Amino acid sequence: MEQPLYLQRLVQEDWRMTCRRNRFCFYCWLSFCDHCCKEHWDHHHPEEGLPRVATVELLAENPAMLARYPVGTEYDWEGIQRLRGDEQTNWILLRPWMPPMYGRKKDFSSCVDCHQRIKKPTNALYCCTMCKLNQVQEEDQGRDMVEALATGDYSTQALLHDNFCVLCTSSFSSDCCTYHMELHHPDVEDIGVWLVLIEVVYVDGWAAVAPSELVSENVLAGVQVLQVQADDETVLYPLRRTVAAAVDRLGHVPGWHGCGAPGCHEMIPAQALFCCLRCKAAVHWAA
Repeated sequence: MEQPLYLQRLVQEDWRMTCRRNRFCFYCWLSFCDHCCKEHWDHHHPEEGLPRVATVELLAENPAMLARYPVGTEYDWEGIQRLRGDEQTNWILLRPWMPPMYGRKKDFSSCVDCHQRIKKPTNALYCCTMCKLNQVQEEDQGRDMVEALATGDYSTQALLHDNFCVLCTSSFSSDCCTYHMELHHPDVEDIGVWLVLIEVVYVDGWAAVAPSELVSENVLAGVQVLQVQADDETVLYPLRRTVAAAVDRLGHVPGWHGCGAPGCHEMIPAQALFCCLRCKAAVHWAA
């Protein structure tokens, strides 16, 4: 039985993926995730010429920007130290290194703002972008933009994808793409969110959904019931496993039997036919 494309993508999605804000747009002045908004420049700024998007990574959990990206941002980056990364890349720290660097005093100079050590040889005066902003107070080209870059949220926390957009046919983290509808689908504001976004929750090693207009009870029929939420009695059905089962139920277990999908060894309650919607799709949607 053929199903809409978004349902096929929903069950194929890898719900083990996580996101983190690892890009900064010099036009929006916002940090974002390159998975949740992978075509950010082309989608949001198609008339603005060459992309002005910085890559931000964590060096020992300290946010740093790939040094080649500030070119053309109209801000004076001189005097800020560069740190050598992998593959001969240079990085600019956005905030002071935490915890502070240690080493032989003769191998370091000192940041004129926070007095943290700057590794020699260098002519740098500042250990990071924020320290230069603190010291150079006059209005410089792009100062406000660079302040937004330096103070952006580049949390080390890995964020699970908790939404699936039927228009993008892709999952995303609501913490990374908080204003998904407004930014990606401004022309469909009159459509209710419940007709565009599918909420995904994580329970006992499963990514799961509740029945909705987008994932109907008919679509979910035959899939094991995972959990009933006590607060509002919402029934959850698993999409697919994200974590291996803690206990393998081998052999005969009263009231349980194997999932009906070929090659799946998951044990499920007798009243269910499949352990998850992905397994049901493998049997029925391929036909």
